[in-house]
Amino acid sequence: MEGITHLPRDLRGLSHTRFFSTSHFAFAKYVQTQSGIKQRVYTDMHCLVIVLRGEKVMHTKEGDFAIKTNEGLFLQADNYCLSNITALDLGLSDDYRGNTKVEVSDGAYEALLLFFDNVSLFEFVAKHRERFRFHTKEGWGSRVFHLQDSDMLSTIARSFELYLQEFKEELVPFVSHKFEELFLYLSLRYAGIFTHFVQQIMQGLALDSHLAFLYCQEEFANVAQMAECAKTDQATFSRKFKQAFGLSPKHWLDERRFEKAKFLLEFSNKNINEICAECGFGSPSWFIERFKTRYHCTPKHYQKSKNLYFS
Repeated sequence: MEGITHLPRDLRGLSHTRFFSTSHFAFAKYVQTQSGIKQRVYTDMHCLVIVLRGEKVMHTKEGDFAIKTNEGLFLQADNYCLSNITALDLGLSDDYRGNTKVEVSDGAYEALLLFFDNVSLFEFVAKHRERFRFHTKEGWGSRVFHLQDSDMLSTIARSFELYLQEFKEELVPFVSHKFEELFLYLSLRYAGIFTHFVQQIMQGLALDSHLAFLYCQEEFANVAQMAECAKTDQATFSRKFKQAFGLSPKHWLDERRFEKAKFLLEFSNKNINEICAECGFGSPSWFIERFKTRYHCTPKHYQKSKNLYFS
């Protein structure tokens, strides 16, 4: 048995593994052709393992979980476990579809690994808060949740494979919607488990669900306003926010502003100065410089290439 594998970052570059990653979520299809593969695993992000073929046994602090075909397992971030693949020793064969060679498993273990952080999870919960009924008393006390057999879960998981062929920046919004589709299904089919999973994360962070919703829905001019809303000083707020969301509140605000700016550049007839002011950036020059660093083109170039008003 080798050293600890950190997920998702150590998946990049593995043989028979395809990987797609952004700042807030990632996913990969993992194929293994040998049984009895034991691996110590540490999850850097929240993870949903969905077995597409074969069987895996996860040894965790909460017990041992055998995940069979069409089943899944939630693992919270910052979690250690031992992974043991129990599939039969069957190799890969090559199949040709058109002019493309595709690796096909003849019964080997296959799984889709879906990773997401608190930002993506809480933004979904805020958007669909009517689906959640959080309880004031303690949750189940577990960091691992087993999802029983569901063909629909496997079908949704396999629909992610389309985006594993090649990473492209323009695919990120589509992948975000795929995660929303997955979360919606989980909140319907596994309502109790999914709610307790989210509640356990909030309890572990001592994060009030109302404030989590508020951060995701409200527009703030600066971090001071966010701290005032949370009724705490700015230093304490910034520390707790970074613990909960994995990034500073300033970084979080900038991300939301840039997302709004991209939308306005693509779908409005406003000029750069108007968009800069509406999104709350301090100056057009700062906005232009940071936009170019982030997206590798100027706002004007992005607008001309994407917006019908300026084509």
